[in-house]
Parts: sequence; C-alpha cells; structure tokens
Amino acid sequence: MAEEQAKSALEGLVEEDEWGAPSGPPQGLLNVNEDAVQRDLEEEVLRPESGKLIVLDAGGVVLDGLANTKVVEEVVRLSGVGFWTVNAYFRNQLYLPASRGERTEDWVFEELELRFGRMSTADLESAAKLVTQPLPGVPEALQRLSENAQLWMLSNYIAPWLRGSLSYRGLYYYFKKIFISSETGLRKPDPEAYALVLKAWGRAAADVAFVDDSEANVAAAQEAGMFAILATGDTAAWEASLNEWLGS
Repeated sequence: MAEEQAKSALEGLVEEDEWGAPSGPPQGLLNVNEDAVQRDLEEEVLRPESGKLIVLDAGGVVLDGLANTKVVEEVVRLSGVGFWTVNAYFRNQLYLPASRGERTEDWVFEELELRFGRMSTADLESAAKLVTQPLPGVPEALQRLSENAQLWMLSNYIAPWLRGSLSYRGLYYYFKKIFISSETGLRKPDPEAYALVLKAWGRAAADVAFVDDSEANVAAAQEAGMFAILATGDTAAWEASLNEWLGS
C-alpha cells in the first residue's frame, strides 16, 4: 500500500516524531493533497546555478515544533481537562493518522470536540498555525543559504498546520518544494520518503544535504546517499556545516 501511494504521489512520510510515535505504513490515505504533491514535484524548474540541494526538516530545525503541544494546551484551556489526559488522547489517537494523511485537520478538531466538549475551532486553528515560531537565527540562515542553493523541506506534519505556520512567519517562500507526510502518505524515516525527494531532484543523492533533529531520520538520509546533519537546536552550527559542504 505504501509503495503504491508513493508511486501515485510521484506520477500523486516513518519517523519517531516529537511524540516518539512508532513508524508504520499509512493505511488508506484520506488527506493526500495530490495537487500540492504534484506541484512540488513538477512546478519548479531547477535553476542552472543550483548544483546542490538543501533539504530541511520543519519542527526542531526551522520551527520550534510546538504546534501539537499548543493545540493540546488550547484544549486544556477551553475544556478544563488535565494536560496529560488531553495529551495522551491527542498523541495516541489523532496525531499519527492525521500526519499520515489518513484523516483531515477538520477530523482532528471534531474528535477533540467530541471527546472534551464544544470549543472554538478558530482557537484551535490559531494554536496550530499561528503560535509556532522559527527557532533563533533561522530566518537569517534561510536567507543566506537560499542565495547559494535551493531549499526544500521534508517533514512529518499535518500539512495545513505547517503551511500555515510557514506563511504566517514569512518563511514559506524560501522553500521551492515542500514534502509533508499528510500529503504524501510517507513519514520519515521510511526510505520511500527520501526516494520521493530524490526522484523530484533528479540528480545525484550526494548533491543533497539533509538536516533533521532526529537521529533515525539522519541515519535514513545517509542510507539514501545524502549528506546528513543532526540538528541540536543550534542554528549556527548546522548552517556552518552546510556552508562547509557547499564549499566542498
């Protein structure tokens, strides 16, 4: 099933995410945004001067990765239910299927209402999209790096939340292509998630650098032939590593 969905994404992502969720193949995608995937694969023409590609993770590299926590905190505020009760339900029942594209953003909000009582969807959307912030130094690093290479993104995320956050923070336009698990049906560190990126790149994997805050995802990128960097919260450090790679 996963292989067929990846093939569809190319002609239409399995990581331990911030929740430490186990990997596994998607089952029956309901939220695959084929138009977005196809646009990311076909729309952008490779600039002649861009001989190398930089692929960044979202949460923990570009953004603070707190969208899920902010949604949980908003549910706690609106419902009065304890944080760990809401967190466990969101983590175990909602996030993983939504990030795999098996369920939609609206389904997540509806399920939260059913479980914890009526609440403002607008407030939940705001928490998911508008509260997440770029990590220190990231906007400046993106500006500098984009002058020397194309920037793409590969993320395990719920697409409307990620695209909304990037747009709201003025970072969206730095990324020529964005691969999001809820649209592709592939979650890092599934090798097919990296194969999808490399297929779109159409050049050698050795000309691709990948930055992620998960050791499993970095190892998978290395297995795919990419130059991989483990981000530890220090933007200057991974930017310096990328600059050294670009100059090699």
